Amino acid sequence: MPYIEHSTYPTPNFINRNAHLSTIIPAKFKKYPVPDYTREKMETDDGDFLNLDWRFQENKDKLVILFHGLEGDSKRTYLNSCSDYFYDKGFNILAWNHRSCGGEMNDTCRLYHHGSIDDVHRVVEKALKENYQEVYLIGWISP
Repeated sequence: MPYIEHSTYPTPNFINRNAHLSTIIPAKFKKYPVPDYTREKMETDDGDFLNLDWRFQENKDKLVILFHGLEGDSKRTYLNSCSDYFYDKGFNILAWNHRSCGGEMNDTCRLYHHGSIDDVHRVVEKALKENYQEVYLIGWISP
């Protein structure tokens, strides 16, 4: 990737310069339909589960794994618009829900936090076992 001088980046508008406003305003005013996901409940080795929401193409060459932000889930507007964007470009989609997210509480007392990577490892390992040729990860963090 070529190096781009910082001065060549466009100056963001007022809303996008403020991390709080750029999070709150789209969440309140931008609405995007939830794609037709196929839900899979993946059991974990510690007696819990993760809810995985899939969208499949006829080819199984490329997969995008979407990670929602804090207190999000696979039904969030930002995630679903991204899902549609890549699905329209021929990617399969895996929008997974962290523990205690996605509409149902987990079976163990352990909740998610973005500093723990064992669930990320589980999800990526599952995707790799599906024999995709290309796997991409896209995630959101809170300001």
